[in-house]
Amino acid sequence: MFEQEIQQLSDELAASMPSILAKASQIIGRDVDSRSLNGILGGKGRTHGAVWDRKFSCFEDYFACWLEAMYNDYLSRKDDDEPMSGAGFRNAMLLRNPDIMAFTEKYLRRTFLRKYDERFSGDAATPAETSALRDKIQLLKDQFYRIY
Repeated sequence: MFEQEIQQLSDELAASMPSILAKASQIIGRDVDSRSLNGILGGKGRTHGAVWDRKFSCFEDYFACWLEAMYNDYLSRKDDDEPMSGAGFRNAMLLRNPDIMAFTEKYLRRTFLRKYDERFSGDAATPAETSALRDKIQLLKDQFYRIY
């Protein structure tokens, strides 16, 4: 159903992967390869039931929920003695980089489209709802960009 869009996203992700891996490695302080990046980004849906256990009206609904879960995880871990040992803190450090955020959004869009039948609620968001979700996504992105 979404084969062309999935292929286009895959091509864009592959083209940007070397740059993203270099940035992620620098931020995390260890070598990050494509498999570990996929685990860092893709594996968090199971960690955060808010994303894993529900269906969504559109990609924006899914992405807003994912970002909110990541930000809340960061908030719960940021004051730990060794915050970089927690996935939520590492993810937040990665997502404060606009290039990694854009890569993550494409990665999750591709995932959503690949699993559309599992993820779509059947009740499509209205244009007004989608617009409100885009606003929410931008606010969440801005929260990540302000992390220092």
